[in-house]
Amino acid sequence: MASGIISFLVLSLLVSLFMGCQAQVERPSPSPTALIPTPRPIITNAPTIPPAKKEAVTPQSAPYYQGKAIEIFVEAAPGGGTDLLARISGKFLSRYIPGKPDVVIRNMPGAARVTNTIYNRTRPDGLTLGQASGASLGRQQRKLDIVQYDMARFKYLYTVSRGADLVMIRKGAQGRLTDPTAKALFIGTKGGEGNSQGPLIWGKEILGWNLRWVLGFAGNNEVEMAIRRGEIDVLGTSDDSGVRTLMQEGLAEPYTTVGNLKGNKFVRRDDFPGVSTFEELLGNKKPSGLSWEAYLVWIGSDQVDKYLMAPPNTPDNMMSLLSEASARMLADPEFDQTMKTTVASSYSMNVGKEAQEVVRQLLNVSPQAVDYGAELQRKFTGTQLAKGTPP
Repeated sequence: MASGIISFLVLSLLVSLFMGCQAQVERPSPSPTALIPTPRPIITNAPTIPPAKKEAVTPQSAPYYQGKAIEIFVEAAPGGGTDLLARISGKFLSRYIPGKPDVVIRNMPGAARVTNTIYNRTRPDGLTLGQASGASLGRQQRKLDIVQYDMARFKYLYTVSRGADLVMIRKGAQGRLTDPTAKALFIGTKGGEGNSQGPLIWGKEILGWNLRWVLGFAGNNEVEMAIRRGEIDVLGTSDDSGVRTLMQEGLAEPYTTVGNLKGNKFVRRDDFPGVSTFEELLGNKKPSGLSWEAYLVWIGSDQVDKYLMAPPNTPDNMMSLLSEASARMLADPEFDQTMKTTVASSYSMNVGKEAQEVVRQLLNVSPQAVDYGAELQRKFTGTQLAKGTPP
């Protein structure tokens, strides 16, 4: 009896399993073609729809600079004051620009190379900036042929004025400066047009200084090396670090300074109280009229000794971001300390619109004074030596 029940149960279980398998086999599976959408008819005479324009990213959104890199082109060789300032600024601007972009320094030495490039060939997208010196302002004031820009149209992050320019003379060579029978002192410079060349050009014209110009140096760093090799005797500069290095090495000493203009008189630098101003050296030979006006024009760009610029037509809202970052950089104690220990023991900066106004004022000069200074420059640097010619 028990064996019969067991047989019945086993048979029932086998029947149930068989019916379940049949149900799964008979369940219809979707056709492969059912997964392919029915193709839409092609309309051959439909109008062409242009691709949508990519919407420009505006600088109001913090991510604009995120993941991007800003390039700063430096109108000087590595190692000089212009280059140092660009590298210091790049570090701190990266910290304060929303999105914290990388900053890449690219050196492009040569008179007006960066200034011309930023003005004529750079997109105003906030990603390419130029670091240059006040010599570019002087070139425009004197209407040199090399100028292919208008500095009034640049957009400025900042301008920097360091201590007034100094004229450095190699030790043992100072006596030849005022001796017309001695071997001439050789001046190393880019093009003989910088602010610091003012005392030298007017010194030769009025005081009869025994000087000769050697043009074509990429920057003061190269001139300093030439002084070390005994190839150059005179350097005009406002690069405090270079000045102090040459003094510490016992190679050169300050001879005179442009000085800081206070009212109608130039005064000595506080950090070089023993160095006479060029006005003091002139004494009763100080000129008046057009000659002195031309001198003031020549050394006036010392107020923008260095500057960081964006191309013309850079949008105002983008410049607001860059100017605000510059202002925060200027207020940073670490930046101030770095500047004073590596670039200049004393300096002043104008940011944004204030910098723009300083440049505008300096460009408002008498054409007659500009022409007078340009003629003096041609007179004394028109028969210059090529760089590297043995003195």
